[in-house]
Parts: sequence; C-alpha cells; structure tokens
Amino acid sequence: MPHRVDYGQIDSAPRDTGEVNGAAELYQFVKDGYNGGTLGPMSIVSAELTEGTSKRNIHLIGISGTETVEGQATHFATNIPAALNISNTAFLNAKRNIINSVPPGSTLLLTGHSQGGIIAQQLAMDPDIKRLYDIERIVAFGTPPITFMQQEGTLILISSRNDPVPHVSPQAALEKLALPGRDTRLRLQTEHMIRKTVDNPIAAHTAEYSNESNTELAQIDVLGRVGARHPATISFNPEKRQFFSSPSRPNQP
Repeated sequence: MPHRVDYGQIDSAPRDTGEVNGAAELYQFVKDGYNGGTLGPMSIVSAELTEGTSKRNIHLIGISGTETVEGQATHFATNIPAALNISNTAFLNAKRNIINSVPPGSTLLLTGHSQGGIIAQQLAMDPDIKRLYDIERIVAFGTPPITFMQQEGTLILISSRNDPVPHVSPQAALEKLALPGRDTRLRLQTEHMIRKTVDNPIAAHTAEYSNESNTELAQIDVLGRVGARHPATISFNPEKRQFFSSPSRPNQP
C-alpha cells in the first residue's frame, strides 16, 4: 500500500509560486513551454531540491513537446528522428541552450512531455552533456522509451493508461512484442501507469498529467517516486527562469 501523500497547490501554478510539490506540478512547469513560440519550448532555472532535511542545488530543465509553430523545430516531423534516437534540430537546440547557460559541473533534472521527453532522453545520452553535467533524473510524461543504451541518470516514464503516445517507439514496441508484461530484461526505465480520468485518448495525452485530482498521479513526487516517505520538492525564483527558443534552422539566433 503506497504511503498517502498530499501534493498540490490547486489553482496556483509553479510559474507563479516557484514551488513544485509533485508530478502534476512538474508537468505544469513543462507545459509552460506550449506558448505558441512567444517564449520558446524550453526553460531552465536554478532551483533547490529538498528531500526530508536534505537540500541541494540543481538546474531544473523543462522541455515541451510537439507544437506547430512557424520557424520552431517542434513540428511533427521531428518526432520520427527523435523516436529513432537520431540527432535532430530540436535536440541540438536544447543541447546548445544547456551548454550556453548552465555552468559545468551542475546537477540537472531533465523533464519533458511527449516529444520533449524524448529530447530529454537524448540529452541524457549525449557524451558532451554527460561529460559536463551530473544528471540527477529524467522524468518524462506521455513519452515512449527510445533506446536500449544506458543513459546517465534514472529515467522515469509517467504514462496515462489512456494515452497511446508512450507506446509509439521501436523500443516500446519491441518490449511488448519480445517480452510481454511489465517486468522485462529489455527495460532500462521505470514506468508508472496512472489511472485515466479523461476518456478521449488525445485529450488524455495532455490533460491527464496536470490533473492534481488524479489519485495515482498524486502519489508521485518530483523525482518520479511513488509514495515516498519524504517526498522531494523543488523551489525556484520564477523571475530567474529563462525560456529558450528552438529555431528550425540552426543558423537562426
């Protein structure tokens, strides 16, 4: 029986409070990247991660997913190379943004939704990112696994039972075809399946992960742990949060 926890600041978004108290609010942080290109799909902020009496500094990095914006590399075509773990413009932009703005030696907590979660996985496998930074964890929402290679940091996938997207990658398909069941030797990640509260699969892909009333989602802390005795939380100064563009042409600023 999971230990009951109470997360959430219902009606108070992390972008306003600077507090991230659970998985739903971590997704809300990522969701701010869906802004029609006015700010950009990626944000980075220096933050404090608290676990019980332990506090340490991290850089929280959020990457939103597929969004059709003119001149932005988050279009549907990016999903194919990303899901195949092939270098792509969105990944290269994200890598550049991190290296240009985060001091070497920093600890990263990467989080993303859908395509953004795939890009986060690619970052955690990139030799330059692994050499320069310590990756604490990758927490991805509505995202399939993309590789059989070991990435740095622990990969946590949070998936709604009504969301089809976490199953659309070669690795996700092979896991199901080769070794049916949830516990397989092919898995390099932990996947938390949460109950559905939205019937429409398309709506579930977005709305389900910000729902602080979802009882199974409410058991997951910001590190993707279920029912932790000392749930981890994150605090940051919203005024210091930086958003970054992802131009579809690499030579664009």
